[in-house]
Amino acid sequence: MRMLITGILSLVALAAAPLLANAGLAEACAGLIGSNGAVNLGRTTTLAVPGRKTGEWRTVPVNVLEHEGERYLVAPRGETEWARNLRAVGRGELRRRGRVEAFTAVEVPVDERPALISAYRARWDKEVRAMFKALPDPADHPVFRLTG
Repeated sequence: MRMLITGILSLVALAAAPLLANAGLAEACAGLIGSNGAVNLGRTTTLAVPGRKTGEWRTVPVNVLEHEGERYLVAPRGETEWARNLRAVGRGELRRRGRVEAFTAVEVPVDERPALISAYRARWDKEVRAMFKALPDPADHPVFRLTG
């Protein structure tokens, strides 16, 4: 039985090899997996930001908050690597369904964060409630205003 399964897997690998050799397909498949290992099936927005030390692009799924005509990124997990990178370089890309949108970012002052965090939680509280419970102080959650 083990030999049969191994044989079938070998045939599948041989049949798939020409498809995987196609650079476009390989890039598309690679684009489904962020640098953090999360799989993006096109339903989420991916943040891409250059690393502050290496300059290599890093990706992570994010929720983009639209509030009073402006767009924001909120870091529900606090001082994350993406927040540190975005603070350092001040620019990034939002990627969704094959579209790439470059932007610049400015960190929102702490005194302006509570209203934005409330709006963010009103939209995504089910997913982020535990994170805000663990870090209840708005100063612990970087928030960035996006332009461009």
